[in-house]
Amino acid sequence: MGFIMGIDHVISIISILGSSVITLILSTFFFQPVQDKENYLYRKREYMNLYMDLRKIYFIDL
Repeated sequence: MGFIMGIDHVISIISILGSSVITLILSTFFFQPVQDKENYLYRKREYMNLYMDLRKIYFIDL
C-alpha cells in the first residue's frame, strides 16, 4: 500500500512539472511574441503621431 501511495505522489509531481513545462513553452513561443508585437505596434503608432505632429509644425504650408 505504501509503494502505491509513493507512485501516486511521483505521478502527481510529474504531472505538476509537466504542466509547468507546457506553460513555460507556451509563454516562450506564443505569449511573449504576441506581447512584443503589441509593444512594436504601440511604438510604431507613437512614432507616427510624433512624425505627423512635427510635419504639421514644420510644413504648415503643405
